[in-house]
Amino acid sequence: MQTTSERRCNTSAGGRLPAPAGRAGADLADAPGRTLPAGVPRVAQLGSAELAARVTLQPLRRFDFDGAIIFADILPPLIGIGLDLSFGNGTSPRIHNPVRGAHDVAALREADPCRDLAATMSALRMVRAELPPPVALIGFSGAPFTLATYAIEGGTSRQFTLTKRMMFEQPAAWRALMEHLTRLVIDYLTAQAEAGAQVLQIFDSWAGVL
Repeated sequence: MQTTSERRCNTSAGGRLPAPAGRAGADLADAPGRTLPAGVPRVAQLGSAELAARVTLQPLRRFDFDGAIIFADILPPLIGIGLDLSFGNGTSPRIHNPVRGAHDVAALREADPCRDLAATMSALRMVRAELPPPVALIGFSGAPFTLATYAIEGGTSRQFTLTKRMMFEQPAAWRALMEHLTRLVIDYLTAQAEAGAQVLQIFDSWAGVL
């Protein structure tokens, strides 16, 4: 069975290429807009493929990295399933309609990354066209659990009380949410690969609370 992204994305990724010896690692390219003076604030790049592509390429114009990490964020995919996301003061994420029970889970939409995250897909294609063949283009997604914590807590948290409460008090709703987010992550990463990403990362930032 084809995924949503396979049905609707008409892009193709290049083959995976080994990084040549002698090149610097790509770690410093992880968040170029937050580390380089010419960076663009995160909130400004979410809807602009041109800005995201430009910020992604900034480190490569200054250093001989072996890879470029697309400038994006793990949370915008949640918009595609119907959550209202904003970044307070340009950085702090907030979900204005958090998921707190079975009714909220049932109301979530099935996402289409090609439609909902068109700017990111366009940015991937732009960057891939600019990179020399030996330089890998790296895409990423948040893991289902980490995305769930933001969706439930409504933002960042220290104790993850609401997440743990749903896990233990509403196991059916929790399972349904995780299944929904798993489909979202699969489709999102597939779409990134089709748009030109050659390496895919999954960030499970809050898995340590399990």
